[in-house]
Amino acid sequence: MHVNKVAYKEMIIQNVILPINEKWPAKRHHCPILIQQDNATSHISKNDPDFMAAVAMTEFDIKVYFQPSNSPDTNVLDLGFSG
Repeated sequence: MHVNKVAYKEMIIQNVILPINEKWPAKRHHCPILIQQDNATSHISKNDPDFMAAVAMTEFDIKVYFQPSNSPDTNVLDLGFSG
């Protein structure tokens, strides 16, 4: 399946930002939330206006960033999630 920037951005906003706002514990509002992306062309920039507008509607400090290029030692996307 081909995923473009528009589809990816919609997925991040609808399936990540909104659920974080609805379900994240209130006591953790002060903690920054980082969404790591690899360097796929469909991924959004950290300054994407739609992403920033969606984050502004929450009480959270949510940011996206890219993992370093060609760096298997820092590819946490392959390690899973721990909370």
